[in-house]
Amino acid sequence: MRVLHGVADGAYVLLYHVFGYSKGVVMSNIGTAFPERTEQEKKQIAAIFYRSFAHTWVELIKCLTISKEAAARMMEMDTSLLQKLYEQGRIVQPMGGHMFNWELLNMTIPANQPFPFLAVYMPLSGKAIDRLIYKIRRRFGTVLINTTRVKEQMQPWLGRQYIIVLGADQRPSIPKAAFG
Repeated sequence: MRVLHGVADGAYVLLYHVFGYSKGVVMSNIGTAFPERTEQEKKQIAAIFYRSFAHTWVELIKCLTISKEAAARMMEMDTSLLQKLYEQGRIVQPMGGHMFNWELLNMTIPANQPFPFLAVYMPLSGKAIDRLIYKIRRRFGTVLINTTRVKEQMQPWLGRQYIIVLGADQRPSIPKAAFG
């Protein structure tokens, strides 16, 4: 992984400093999220984003071949609370933001606790990348629930224990239909 993270650092330099990949979109999003920040601060946030973006993609590629043990070493977590909740017969719905590589979470949680692990996901518009991400997410047992078919795909889970994860930090695709 050290070598791959070195590759990611090189990709970051190319994406941000050389090619300016989607820089207008990134800066616009940062401006929307942090309107009170100075231009210098926004550029610092952008640099952090691009570096994280490059590292996430390198880790994503590694997720195609990584072992359960190696994935577990990359995601340190205490699952004792999950074990207690399972023993109590509970259903669990954790929430979190995109502060790390979600694909590693999808790989390590199913392997490290007793619950079936369900994740609601939004299919990606690019079919090839959607198939790749779908394959990675299901590799170690995550059950994927399509956002457009939640009601139907949750039917088999009614009355059973599970953990279900929702991406709670996403911008709603139809803002007028969202609750705020």
